[in-house]
Amino acid sequence: LSGLVGSEMCIRDSEGVMDKLFRIFVFCFLGIGFFNQMFYGFCFSSRCLGYAFPKVLLLSVIVSAVIYVVTKNDSKAQ
Repeated sequence: LSGLVGSEMCIRDSEGVMDKLFRIFVFCFLGIGFFNQMFYGFCFSSRCLGYAFPKVLLLSVIVSAVIYVVTKNDSKAQ
């Protein structure tokens, strides 16, 4: 039980890191997804979105991590 309390404390941090990461990821996922579908003739059918999902998810995770690291270093310098 004490392990659960410790992991909950890591997730609920005072700086709102998880909230910031989630907002960055959602913004990247939607932006990259829309940009990706532009190149496929604006196909937003379930078939097209299903094929695009893995690629968009991977790119969103990478871009979100880069944005978070860059903005984290920026905020510490100020």
